[in-house]
Amino acid sequence: MDDGTTVGELSLVLPAEAPLSMPPQCFRTPYRDPIAPALRAGFAVMPVAVLIGVLVLTGLAAREMVAILRPGGLTLLEIALAVLFTLTFVGIAIGCVTAMFGAAAMSVEGRRRAQTSDAAPPISVALLVLTYNEDPEPVFANVGAMARDLARYQGRHWYSIYVLSDTTDRTIAAREVRAHALTREAARGPIPIHFRHRAANTDKKVGNLRDWCTRWGGHHDGMVVLDADSLMSGEAIVALSDALSADPSAGLVQTVPKITGDRTIFQRLQAFTTAFSGAVFANGLARWVGGSSNYWGHNAILRTRAFAAAAGLPHLSGPAPFGGLLMSHDFVEAALIRRAGWRVVLRPDIEQSYEEAPATLSSFVERDARWCQGNMQHMRLLTARGFHPISRFHLVHGIMSYLAAPIWTVFLVTGAAIALQGQSMPIDYFPDPYALFPTWPVLDSERALTLLIITLGVLLAPKLAGLLVVLRFDPLARRWGGWHRLIPAILFETLLAALTAPILMVHQCRAIVRMAFGRDGGWRPLRQSEGRRSSLAALARFHALETGLGVSMLTAIAYGVLTPLVLPIAFSLALAIPLSALLSVPLGARFGLWAAAPDRRVTPPIIKSKVATEAALRAALADRVPDPEACEALSTPTPPSTDMPVVAVVR
Repeated sequence: MDDGTTVGELSLVLPAEAPLSMPPQCFRTPYRDPIAPALRAGFAVMPVAVLIGVLVLTGLAAREMVAILRPGGLTLLEIALAVLFTLTFVGIAIGCVTAMFGAAAMSVEGRRRAQTSDAAPPISVALLVLTYNEDPEPVFANVGAMARDLARYQGRHWYSIYVLSDTTDRTIAAREVRAHALTREAARGPIPIHFRHRAANTDKKVGNLRDWCTRWGGHHDGMVVLDADSLMSGEAIVALSDALSADPSAGLVQTVPKITGDRTIFQRLQAFTTAFSGAVFANGLARWVGGSSNYWGHNAILRTRAFAAAAGLPHLSGPAPFGGLLMSHDFVEAALIRRAGWRVVLRPDIEQSYEEAPATLSSFVERDARWCQGNMQHMRLLTARGFHPISRFHLVHGIMSYLAAPIWTVFLVTGAAIALQGQSMPIDYFPDPYALFPTWPVLDSERALTLLIITLGVLLAPKLAGLLVVLRFDPLARRWGGWHRLIPAILFETLLAALTAPILMVHQCRAIVRMAFGRDGGWRPLRQSEGRRSSLAALARFHALETGLGVSMLTAIAYGVLTPLVLPIAFSLALAIPLSALLSVPLGARFGLWAAAPDRRVTPPIIKSKVATEAALRAALADRVPDPEACEALSTPTPPSTDMPVVAVVR
């Protein structure tokens, strides 16, 4: 193997090219896709209701904060404190209102489950599995499992799988070629499995998708975009295909992936949160954003011609980190598709859509830094012409989700400055020289308690909403292992989320500061094999900043420089190293079902198939020559077929 082209040529199992044009879009000139159907205009009741709810909650909290600070008159620092508090409160108010809408809708309508529809005309759909220096065995295990499961629905739609490799590591690339050959031979079904390796991974994932669209996109009506760790059942893929086929106005249909492969405590916590409180949030979001939803870059189906015509991404002017390649491209692609006249739909009812999560806190922080850089780039697109108001909201919300960290930091610093100012300025108990009695400082403890209750209620709303749904549909919480498991899991997840929040806040502040000084975070793959436990020395280096801050804060509290109210934050930061080590502990057999979501307690067939396929692939690839018995374990009796349907019913 001399270069990437040679690697790709080793598995030349590709259809004839059917290119589509994918011109880069201009953010200064609105674009309307001429083939997009006219969307019915109407008064957006749900977004207005959400806006009112957010304004009411934020106004109530801001009023209480001002009332607490007002006695004795507001200083400039106190005004700044109130403004910073209000800015940060808006974000949590949006989450609260969205979760409440979702819980109410689910309680009234019940848990909806997507059904396949025979009325949807058949379309040609490509499953695009994008990989970049990932371990090949789990990637191709997902491919093999999906191919076999989809074969059960043969005739509903036409499917093809493309593994689109951008791998630059020569050893991994060679393993990909062997894994593809083995998977293709073992599947032997009606779903063709193609493999393409790019010689140069120009523009990363954006360029990978553009390369496919401009070479083979014309063969397919729809494209299901999958990351290397994505897994979907055949039923879910067919439901996505039906949704695109039956709705000629849909340009993108997004599922809500659940977390699978939870091997550590940190992964289990993410899986539990996604399944428990994430469900009500997703249902609420789907209802109030309507056909202007967001896109998370994977586990979604896109109308191929709409994507090619409307979502070509240019480079931003100037150097990285604010210029160059758009890192969080998915948000922008959704906004461009919506601008072109297509609906972007979120479907929480399409289940059995999965992804993996970072195994450790440190690996999560590394991925989060890349997302931070991508979201900060969106500040340059807020004035783009033609974006739908809700698409613009998604961009703003993504930006504020990271700016909240430095805002909270400034809020805490301002609060400390006010406390220091109060200590340094003597209190005048007799401002009136003729007064007979002293004027005592006023501390409105009742209002302070009210504000604390409001803030905690808004923060805990998604969890409370999830609990309400469980009460409504699972009176004994059987799907969650019973109340004796569910309640402790909620409490423990809440505690650990509170402990890790200050650590994430510090790292997000650092990422934004690095960007402000022109430091490009770059792009590196997050392989699940890197989720192994780090040594204490490595954790100490990684968490040195927040540990130092925590120790400094504890010292300042001890000497009376800082208020004891920040003790929880100080303890969290000071304990970052042992906390990170705890979260990376593997889940053994004894704790295998601790805090497990329903999908973990009763393993879906597609996940069982993936696990078995990966084990067989690893055994077969242990030697250079594939093991025939391992191939047999992966095989299906379905006769092979390599037909590539060019017909496209829905355009």
